[in-house]
Amino acid sequence: MVSATFFALKARRNLPLFYFYYLYLVLKNINFAIDKKYGRYLAYFLTGAIVLGLIFWAPQKIKNTISFSTDLASYCSKGYVQYPCQATEFFKKFAATSQKSLNVFNTYEWGGFLVWQLPEHKIFIDGRMPAWSGEAGQSPYTTWLEIIQARSGWDKKLASYGTNCLFIGNGTFLDLLLQEQAEEYGYQEIYRDKLAVIWLKS
Repeated sequence: MVSATFFALKARRNLPLFYFYYLYLVLKNINFAIDKKYGRYLAYFLTGAIVLGLIFWAPQKIKNTISFSTDLASYCSKGYVQYPCQATEFFKKFAATSQKSLNVFNTYEWGGFLVWQLPEHKIFIDGRMPAWSGEAGQSPYTTWLEIIQARSGWDKKLASYGTNCLFIGNGTFLDLLLQEQAEEYGYQEIYRDKLAVIWLKS
């Protein structure tokens, strides 16, 4: 219970809710029997503070939450994690122009974002995968690590999954390898920025 409370409060977004709930508990549980008159005034004051706080705080927070959840520009510019937003926009246009449904090997941290933004394409991995059991009992996350680190046989593993596109971080082991040997492995770079790179299987 204590550890759960600690980690819940560690997220700053939870603090305003904690304060309101704390005031509610104070109102509900403090014994004002010593001086009922002043206790009643304190209860009125705290109740007013909660109501005013909700009136002035909640609408703006709700507005920001809706904006953050529905506006991609806001999500990309104000989020705590840096996502490949420009690369994703390029990918959408490329896929629409070429009329291809791509089987994408991606950076692990971007999986959920890409599933959200590119639902018509098959994404290799996202945050749910480490809990799964893959072939021969090997975690899909382990398989992903072996590929992104360009370990021996990485290309054969991708071929076995029918992968025809790499949407990965700029400067990863796999990206560095393909910068030198793209032709040998049959890949063509179609996009690159400071964060992401997209390789297409020829």
